[in-house]
Amino acid sequence: MRVQIIILIILVAACQPSGDGVKEIVSPGSYKGRIPYTLTGDLMGGLAIEQIELVTDSLLLVIDSGSDPAISLYSLKDFTKIATTAKRGNGPFEFITPKFEGRSFREGDSLFIHVSDFNAHILYRLNISKLLGGEPNEFIKIEDIHSDIAPGWLEIFKINSKIYIGSSWTKSGRTFLWNLEAHTVNFIPNEPKLTVKISNDVLGQFYYGFSTYNEQTKTMVSAMQLFKRIDYFDSTGNIVKTVQFSDMPIKQPLLRTEGYPYPEGTYFHFSRISSDSKFIYVMCEDRRVENKRRPDLEYQLYVFDWQGKYRGRWELQRFNVGQFTVNEKAGKIYAVNYGPEMERYPLLVYDISEIVD
Repeated sequence: MRVQIIILIILVAACQPSGDGVKEIVSPGSYKGRIPYTLTGDLMGGLAIEQIELVTDSLLLVIDSGSDPAISLYSLKDFTKIATTAKRGNGPFEFITPKFEGRSFREGDSLFIHVSDFNAHILYRLNISKLLGGEPNEFIKIEDIHSDIAPGWLEIFKINSKIYIGSSWTKSGRTFLWNLEAHTVNFIPNEPKLTVKISNDVLGQFYYGFSTYNEQTKTMVSAMQLFKRIDYFDSTGNIVKTVQFSDMPIKQPLLRTEGYPYPEGTYFHFSRISSDSKFIYVMCEDRRVENKRRPDLEYQLYVFDWQGKYRGRWELQRFNVGQFTVNEKAGKIYAVNYGPEMERYPLLVYDISEIVD
């Protein structure tokens, strides 16, 4: 037992996040204000929403774990269903567990979004324009997801037709570059060399983060869960800028190697991230893991720009907020509701007009 404690202490000293790139230490600062929210009404009631993604200023894609087909397209004007796709099953172009990978993008005259089947390890792109037009076979298979990524990728984003960038928590690096043409994966550690052997899964819990991507600048941004810091990655997968909220040395929590990895007293900081053309929006919990069910907890919304500048923080007025998507043009955030009224009101709409103006 004593030997294990000594090893963990050494691991704490060894497992500090890398200092690569420009590091900026900032203060959270005072609140800018409280962001009001509204409920979407009961037009979408009964959904078990897993993921949402804005595809135009007026359309929202929804993954519903209880529906078949699993993906639906909704009008943001009145939250009515327009079209459905992604039939459940194991056959060609059928899905076990659909998952959106990044935001929608335009290619030629059509609008697309990447969709993976997380359990079947396949990456597709969905032709949203054909879906709107009522045409069948709107999915195009891109590739079977590489076996080095498949055990536990978090996000996958397209850099170009050959290269995809993403983040992982089960391999020897926080970020990876997947070369479809060469059928190779290059993991970039972005972490110091360990002096004590540790499993990749446990190491992944140390550096677990939530990422978003800017197609124009080819920049991926990751918000870390256990460290209150934001990392900016270039198209090579390396850190070019870090914003962190303490000038104190980062101390690694002593995670358990069996069972639930986070001991009591461990803090979760950043969770959930989304972005648009101007800003990056990150929800911050700042809570101990044992306080997950406290009814008085509130999220804060931290806002950054794509140049690495911290813009401030706002209160969201409620806890139990799930994955979200941003429409800066309309000044809205659409978020999955994990609150007690979620069965009747599955979405929350936040007004962020004061942030984007």
